[in-house]
Amino acid sequence: MDCVLAVQSKMNIFLDDNDRHTNLVGLDSLMKENDINYVRQIPTIDINQIGQLINQGVHHRVYEYGRDEVLKVPRRRFNFLYSNRSHLEADLKLINSYFPELAVSTVVHSSKSHQHHCMIQEKVKVYTLIDPVSFREVGDDFTNLLQKNKQLEINHCCSLDLLGGQGLLSCIRYFLGHKELPYFSNTVLVKKNGRFKLRVIDTELLRLSLTSLTFTGILSYVSSHCSLVATNICLNSFYLRARH
Repeated sequence: MDCVLAVQSKMNIFLDDNDRHTNLVGLDSLMKENDINYVRQIPTIDINQIGQLINQGVHHRVYEYGRDEVLKVPRRRFNFLYSNRSHLEADLKLINSYFPELAVSTVVHSSKSHQHHCMIQEKVKVYTLIDPVSFREVGDDFTNLLQKNKQLEINHCCSLDLLGGQGLLSCIRYFLGHKELPYFSNTVLVKKNGRFKLRVIDTELLRLSLTSLTFTGILSYVSSHCSLVATNICLNSFYLRARH
């Protein structure tokens, strides 16, 4: 339910995944001490490859990792929203099965005890946010994406989190009268061979079935359904209508 970016200007070019990520202004670019201690538990992560903090969403803080990747470190104060490694890998398998041409390359890394995990993800270096204007470029592709996502819901009780947390906030602000257009933060546009293509940069799925009656299970169930409802409202209010 996440995304990566350092925003340069609205609806044009962005340095790179997963939430529209918050502008770097006000962010300490150094790695947080608790993140360093967390990552040290995972032997397959090379501390020397970790660069500056690019962004932070609800689920993760995102750091540069080498030249072409990013490292996503869980923000553990929101632990009730997180998946364990088996869930993350199951999500990746489903995404690559249903949306092979859209997903960014992602690998889950865990500690030997499997109590700590991070994700290393392909860095989408240049992309455009999807708002009601740029949506016209990929309306048919997005319709196909929604059809596949509906099959994912029916077959596995899961859904892509297309809108994302920052995207949801942008829609709320627009409803309240702000002039900035609403946008998706977990689904973006990449230009390839002169044509815009969709990319899904959040590799964690919304789980629409109640897996347990624990506080965590109920909260995850409710938050997933709220995200799905919000996405459908925003799609019908701003995006699908924009095609006509």
